Amino acid sequence: MWIGGGIAFKPVEELTLTADLQWTKWSDVDVVKTDYQSTAWKMLFALTPEKEEELYFYWDDTLQIRFGLEYLLKENIALRAGYYHDPAPAPDDTMNILLPIFTNNVITVGIGYKSGKMNIDFGFEYLMGGERDVTPSLHNMPGTYKMNIIVPTISFSYKL
Repeated sequence: MWIGGGIAFKPVEELTLTADLQWTKWSDVDVVKTDYQSTAWKMLFALTPEKEEELYFYWDDTLQIRFGLEYLLKENIALRAGYYHDPAPAPDDTMNILLPIFTNNVITVGIGYKSGKMNIDFGFEYLMGGERDVTPSLHNMPGTYKMNIIVPTISFSYKL
């Protein structure tokens, strides 16, 4: 479950500034039962017949903070930029290779074009996850995790 809210402010006609918060209740996810058919997956998680096949999460709730802006270069061309901080819900004790969760600082940029009933938008998102050293515990996969992600996006819409 998540709850979010935000505000938008137009200091001048061409510029919109935004800020919002999103709280996510990750703590609802404690244990997920699994049924791996592949021996390789069982070996990856060090599962044995005596050890029940479960993934342990015990994640923390998080609050994501976001800021953005849109500048209308022309009536039909919008430039966009943003930033958000997304804290990692996963404690080191339950970190695993399937869901390598990081605290991300994210920068976004984009451009939108509008023509009549048609819109086309291009964007890029750069997630800076950094590095996370995980020490061994009962339910995790120890090691050094590193992650930075670039996400290109494109969308097309048409109003009927």
